[in-house]
Amino acid sequence: MPLQAGKLNHRVAIQSSTSAQGATGEPTKSWDTDATVWASVEPIAGREYFAAQQVAADVTHRVRMRYRTDVTITPLKRLLVGARILEIVSALNIADGNAEWEILCRERVG
Repeated sequence: MPLQAGKLNHRVAIQSSTSAQGATGEPTKSWDTDATVWASVEPIAGREYFAAQQVAADVTHRVRMRYRTDVTITPLKRLLVGARILEIVSALNIADGNAEWEILCRERVG
């Protein structure tokens, strides 16, 4: 079943990290936005991921968005929802159909 447009109610930036050297030679990490998309962002209750027999107790959100051919989603990237940072734990191309991503994330606090 395809994603319904009404459920895609959050603007989400997909970001990749870049590394550079600072003025004194120390490595610095920054984030560049690859794309900004509409997505569904759902908090996951403990019973949902426990029932799914996942060991990732730190998964806090499920993000669903339309599949894009110009952007890949991997755990090396992150999602930015407003000021909230969601670290990608896993990304699934649902049924390998190239129609929808389901991304499990943990919110970085602090």
